[in-house]
Amino acid sequence: MINDYVAQWFAQNEDRFGSLGLTASISVSEGMGSLPKASVKIDLDSAARLGTITCWSTGETNLDVVEIESEEMVASKYFELEQEEETLEVLDNFVKLVSGDS
Repeated sequence: MINDYVAQWFAQNEDRFGSLGLTASISVSEGMGSLPKASVKIDLDSAARLGTITCWSTGETNLDVVEIESEEMVASKYFELEQEEETLEVLDNFVKLVSGDS
């Protein structure tokens, strides 16, 4: 399941986030009631950018990164992820976007 992979990736990269000067948090939703799809949401913040990526159990994924000072959207993307390789690529790109290394 993609959510398990994303949560595992987060745990494996927590030290990396700190070394890049990023503040990171993760929240997991089991999906109930009006939100039937389980999801994993990761927030990454740098001194200059705020980013959020949400991955649903279906593979649907939203990525948003905003420049703090200008409030301009750096990236707003939608993906339908199926494979671990493409998920890893999107997650690594997310880190680069937030850290300003893109």
